[in-house]
Amino acid sequence: MADIDDEVLAHALALGRDFKLHEPLPGKSKEVRYRETYLEARSTRDGKIIDRSALVAHFIARLMAARSVKITKGPDSVNSDWVIADGRTGLQLRFAAPSEKQVRERTAEASAENVGSDIEPVEAARQRLRAAIDSRERAIVVRRTAERKWPPSEGSVEARVLALAQGGEHFFACRKIKGSTEWTHYKNSSATAFIAKLKDLSLSIENVEEHAHDSQKGIGMDIQPSEAFIEVNFSALDDASSQRISSYTWVAKVMTSP
Repeated sequence: MADIDDEVLAHALALGRDFKLHEPLPGKSKEVRYRETYLEARSTRDGKIIDRSALVAHFIARLMAARSVKITKGPDSVNSDWVIADGRTGLQLRFAAPSEKQVRERTAEASAENVGSDIEPVEAARQRLRAAIDSRERAIVVRRTAERKWPPSEGSVEARVLALAQGGEHFFACRKIKGSTEWTHYKNSSATAFIAKLKDLSLSIENVEEHAHDSQKGIGMDIQPSEAFIEVNFSALDDASSQRISSYTWVAKVMTSP
């Protein structure tokens, strides 16, 4: 059984989903059987539906006598199964949430954020978690902005990409259609167009992939041992989540071992 205080529990519930109550059924069977009830509570504010299931779940958990918490690995790789049990009645509150370690880490990260003292604990946890994410994303953007310059610093990813683009051939490009999840088809491009994109200080390189001549993609492109197939994706500099918005590919000359 895990030793979970109210603050950590509030954050687990704020990060949780699929809340259910398991009420023990009467009987003399050695194996306790439960009646399962989904816990769903919603209200409307300014025409918007607000999910308050986690708030109600926290209220119920705080009323439990001799409360115990059991956390086991869930069926997926993202969440764990949390069980809050009432030692007096046997009533259980079950929900899916990140692991205990992840919840404690998120709680510690969010603890520095200030919220109103009169806010219900789960809502306060939600606000702290959102504020912590905002702070983290601002720090990412500030770091990227400080690092982003032209010409790129020696040894940087941008410098490596620039070297690969110079003298490259068979450039192609595509982009994400604005306001959509769809992408355009790859079209012919050039080193000049790519370098112009690389110079754009509002963009950040999201990732770079170099495929050698004997890799699956290299073989598919029928490139030579002195060449590599390059893929470069860009995201907006101020997008801390690094969602790709454009992509370039080309064949580059590379140094080969003697």
